[in-house]
Parts: sequence; C-alpha cells; structure tokens
Amino acid sequence: MVIAGKIFKLVERTSVEQIAEKLNGYESEVPLEGTEISLITEIRDLKSSEKGLDGVIARDAPVRLYKRGKMDISFRTIETSFAFLTRDSDIYLLVVENKHAANALANKFSELLFLSIGGILNAEIQSNVLESYHRSNADGTKVMFFDGLDIPNIDKLSLYGPSIS
Repeated sequence: MVIAGKIFKLVERTSVEQIAEKLNGYESEVPLEGTEISLITEIRDLKSSEKGLDGVIARDAPVRLYKRGKMDISFRTIETSFAFLTRDSDIYLLVVENKHAANALANKFSELLFLSIGGILNAEIQSNVLESYHRSNADGTKVMFFDGLDIPNIDKLSLYGPSIS
C-alpha cells in the first residue's frame, strides 16, 4: 500500500524545544454553523527524540449523509501523523497525508508556530541526492512523482518500474 507524504522546510529559525512548547496541548473547537456540532482540532501524542519531534494532529471534518430523503450532517475525525526532523541546522516537517491536505496542515503549523502563513515552505531534493537514494535501493523504488517541473508544457510527471532508472 502506498503512503503519501510531503516534506516541508521551516524558513524561520526556531528549535525543536520551542516547537514542542507551542504545540503541546493544542486544541481548537469551532461550532459548525446551523448544527449543534463542534469541530475539534487537536495535537496529540507528541514525542521528542534525538532526531526531532513527532505526533498526531486530529481534526474533525463535516460529513453530509443522505438518509431516507433527509440530509443529516455529522463529522468524521481525520488523524494525520507528522514529524519535525532536524538535519544540520535546518528543521524539516514531514506530513503523512496527500498533497492538498499536507499543504493545508503545513499552513496550520506555520500559523501555530509563527502566527502567520509562510514560515513553512516546500522542501526540494537536489537531483543528485534523489539519484543517490534511488541507486542505494533501486529494487525498492516502484514509483516516483514529480511536481512543478521546469519542462515546458509539463507540470507533473510520474515514473514507474524500469522508467525510473
């Protein structure tokens, strides 16, 4: 099973300890208009390690269900794993979620940590580093996706199987 994830880089300087302090115990509750439901977002299971900080962000999303001719509104809770990892003097954020949700969560973390959007941006992997990752485990690499390419008329690209080499 494929697990989607996205890596971001913190632009503003901070420490893992400061990140843990700001995220620990975070909970937000917003009433869903026209219902008696409150949507909750919370950060749980924060764990510090030598490499950084990881945890889970749980957020409620409204769900509209059509039941016997009536529209019923409920919610579901989506849990997403994340990790802040240090490498050299930089801090990276890994969000285990699809692209759009990962981008939204990176913006949420930026707001929580820096009080504005833009403190956490997409990380880029240099082509020689990506090639070395692939060469170190060529049989384990099944598919690669590329986005925002600098090739005319091509915005996204995916390679499968032998095409990766």
